[in-house]
Amino acid sequence: MERFINGRQFLVSLVVFGLNYCTSPIDDYEGDNVLGLPNWINVIFYDYGGAAIVTTVIVGQLASQVSAAQCMIDFINSWFMLLTTYLSLAIEMSGILHTVYIIRMAFSKFSGKAISSEEDVDSIQTTPQKIFFWVRVLLSIIVLGISIVIIGKDIVEENTAMWEVPPYVTALILFVLINLTGAMDGMQIALFAASKMPENQLHYYPTAQTNCELTFRGSNAQAFLIGRQICVTCCMFVIARITSPNKTDGKNVFGVPDLVQEIIDTGVLGVMLTTIAGSLAWRIIASTYPLEFLSNPLINLLIRLCLLLEKSGICSATWIIAFAQNKIFGYENDEEYIGQRRSESIESSFSSSGYDVELAMDSENEGFDVVYCPSQHNN
Repeated sequence: MERFINGRQFLVSLVVFGLNYCTSPIDDYEGDNVLGLPNWINVIFYDYGGAAIVTTVIVGQLASQVSAAQCMIDFINSWFMLLTTYLSLAIEMSGILHTVYIIRMAFSKFSGKAISSEEDVDSIQTTPQKIFFWVRVLLSIIVLGISIVIIGKDIVEENTAMWEVPPYVTALILFVLINLTGAMDGMQIALFAASKMPENQLHYYPTAQTNCELTFRGSNAQAFLIGRQICVTCCMFVIARITSPNKTDGKNVFGVPDLVQEIIDTGVLGVMLTTIAGSLAWRIIASTYPLEFLSNPLINLLIRLCLLLEKSGICSATWIIAFAQNKIFGYENDEEYIGQRRSESIESSFSSSGYDVELAMDSENEGFDVVYCPSQHNN
């Protein structure tokens, strides 16, 4: 599961960066405003990528999340889901993300708290496996280091797709957005981990308890997840602009071959940096110290920001698209399968004990009431 999550996070970032690459406006475009709309609308939705962000969030992310939350069994019962799983595992196995395991080990040693992992060195049995592990770790560190150096060089030389701002402002924005994205990822992990903790344990962390109460009050949890997704996607689109090179002099960075430069131009180096520094590393901290993580006063502000974004209604079309998606693909709510399985299990259990069973749907509790009597066959 851990390996799948790591590979999947890289895949998600890669898709978002790819969408930014495909939808970025042409610098030398001198035509009329798109669809003849007012200039300020074109600036927001075209120049700043607002249209791509909203489309990605609603169509590409939230609609699927809503469908998966309601129809989990049907959603994962597809060849596409199987392909995505294998692809995520293959990405993790390649080793490009193995820096995160070193971060995990270092954090565990520094904090003095053991962190279980599928990739713990102690759990690797044979010498070839250990060699394979450390080779991939070295590869990941080298690739991440190269990514940071090239991205830094492009920022200093103003060779990025970022809007016209001084290099130090670009660097500051990148630093803030990387940490904001990481905080959003870690916040989700910490909140759901804290929600399962005993009430008396939360009393020792009043700020964390306040944040949990705010998030899980009424329908806030669903609103928070939607707002969080909007915020994360916005951050990733801007990060993609900052970390994607925009060469105007025709020269390859550090004189690399043209093929390598084409790969760099796709923004894959930014994907590496975002996945490790802006997601996976933060998850380690949040999962290890969820209450301490939630005790940061800034977390409360971020939760309220997520709730505000959802309340704005900018992504309310999600529900219509999710409903249409369920109808098109024939998705059924999980209760259809769980209820059927439960009824069959109860009937089998009681019948084997010599009882005839009748199941009556309890409309108030949305469950089953069991009505049974001694079987006439045993009289």
